Amino acid sequence: MDWNTLASNLGIKGTCVTSDGAATLNCVPVVFYLIMNAALTLVGGFAAIYMIFAGYKYITAGGDAKQVDSARKEFFYALIGLILVLFSFLLVNIISYLTHITCLTQFGFSCAN
Repeated sequence: MDWNTLASNLGIKGTCVTSDGAATLNCVPVVFYLIMNAALTLVGGFAAIYMIFAGYKYITAGGDAKQVDSARKEFFYALIGLILVLFSFLLVNIISYLTHITCLTQFGFSCAN
């Protein structure tokens, strides 16, 4: 998929790349979109791996109270971190919906509706 197709799929007006291959400012929202998707995937993957690791520590604790408490805390902190990241995106979308300012979720330069 090329940049112009991705930009039009995201609802960005205009061309992202000129005919001679030079990037325009219309590419910036596309780049932000790709970075945000990659960041969410990365955070979700790290949180899942960290939770699995904490579960493994919990299972192999052998009844040791210190290790069990440590594993529970690690799992809890990973879960809280994941919830905070997802909540931040939810909060931005709620604010955008209530105020009808769609540029908050589109990462564009213009807030014209």
